[in-house]
Amino acid sequence: MTFGWEDYLKLARQILPSTFGNIYEAKLRTVVSRAYYAAFNTATEYLNEAVPAFNYDPEISHKQVWSAFSDLDKKVKENGLRIKRLRTLADYHADPPTKVSDAELGINRAEKVIENISDLRSRPSCS
Repeated sequence: MTFGWEDYLKLARQILPSTFGNIYEAKLRTVVSRAYYAAFNTATEYLNEAVPAFNYDPEISHKQVWSAFSDLDKKVKENGLRIKRLRTLADYHADPPTKVSDAELGINRAEKVIENISDLRSRPSCS
């Protein structure tokens, strides 16, 4: 059975309410990261299925994936890049601290990316 990338988003939603205690900020950072990878991997999977010219390159994958949506769906690209910025801060920078609002925004943007990709998949030209 193939792993469902949306499970990362489900995990992020489960972690968010439990963001109290001594590892509070680590949980918030994890929420942002999991939400991002739910969106990123869903986007990559879609491109590999629906865009024959798309040639995935792990060395430049993040920029490549979001840029590929320039002509397909600008909202996917914009939201993907917004989550990427949040994820980069959460994963690589100790300051500024990650807030609950950042985690909620990451989940919200990831949901929008996944919804928009679902809409793209339902279009007849993507069969």
